[in-house]
Amino acid sequence: MPKTSFTWSPADIAEKIPAEISTPYKITIPKGQNNFRIPQSVHKYFVYKTLLAVDVRPGFAALAAEKLADNDKWGISTHGINRLYEIYLKKIQQGIINPNALPTVKIDHSQALVDAHHGLGFVASHYASSLAMTLAETYGSSFVSVKNSNHFGTGRNWVTLMASGGKYYAECGTNARPSVAMVNSALPMIGTNPIAAAVELSPGIFFCPDCATASKHNGNTEKYVKMGIPLPEGYVYDMQGQPILNAVQALKQVREKTAFNTPVGGLNESKGGHGHKGTCFALNEETKSLLSTGPSSLGTSGRDQNNQPIPHELSHYFRCTKLETTFRSAADYLKNLNELLTQIQNSPKLPGTDRVYYPGQKEYLAEQDSLKNGIPIDQSMVSTIQQIQDELGLTILKF
Repeated sequence: MPKTSFTWSPADIAEKIPAEISTPYKITIPKGQNNFRIPQSVHKYFVYKTLLAVDVRPGFAALAAEKLADNDKWGISTHGINRLYEIYLKKIQQGIINPNALPTVKIDHSQALVDAHHGLGFVASHYASSLAMTLAETYGSSFVSVKNSNHFGTGRNWVTLMASGGKYYAECGTNARPSVAMVNSALPMIGTNPIAAAVELSPGIFFCPDCATASKHNGNTEKYVKMGIPLPEGYVYDMQGQPILNAVQALKQVREKTAFNTPVGGLNESKGGHGHKGTCFALNEETKSLLSTGPSSLGTSGRDQNNQPIPHELSHYFRCTKLETTFRSAADYLKNLNELLTQIQNSPKLPGTDRVYYPGQKEYLAEQDSLKNGIPIDQSMVSTIQQIQDELGLTILKF
């Protein structure tokens, strides 16, 4: 059997360290608008300096800055700078994330198991994605599992990395902290457990389905907390099946496991929902994330016996398959896929709609807008950004 040669070092993971910004970047919030815009370079530098301030090594901080900026410029604001304080900064300060842990690996032909050692999910995911491509080059297809990890951003971060160059169909998924209840259950037992896939249609343009298996997630609720407005009905329910509309209360109760987010499809069938579909997808992602990785985080509290926060030991998976095979050419596959997507876009539109999108198209259009006009940041983030700067003694952004 062929042997795979794979080398990786912390120096490989980011294109470059963000350029220094010597004077504070002045932000003006347009009157009557809900967001402000900052250049991508400023966004990356702010995240980079924030993570450096809590002793993250420069290469790792640059990688995290790159991925958070990507999410914001794609319009996925729940996984951009909005996540910096709660998901990364606080967890590093609490000792839940070991910010400079290096992944290790065991390889068995086309499969591999990566141990993140409770490090940054960005780092372990970059490592695993790079390995998945290397194994697929040797064997035609690969499957790489990751254990003992943390939040890895969006699936789009990694499938577009693996699919870039037009050689591979890429897929990834992850389990997550329990926040979603199974159908007919009142206890949050499963995570939002997203799945993503990608194929590069032409340079920089991807077919990329990427979605959670929950109707909404805590990132959505956190945005409502910052905006100071009620949640819409259908986001969060208490253990009696009643909606919670106060965003602060909803977030608190989900974390205390006395409330839950709903799966795709909503509540149980007796209330007209079809949540069994969402929980089927969620549990399928859980099983794929757990291949070779050990115990599930299913139903865990994230607290030790003294009620102190501990790692959730999240698991991810990354899969690559070559488009060019013995059975058909990559060019033929891409031709068929583009024809399918064109038919979808040209299908009849409902009244009041302007166009039909394929998965990944809105993110591409948002990226083009962000690169031209700056990355949009919700103005509800102003107080959080100020809090980060005050706590860490930074003066990068000025309002």
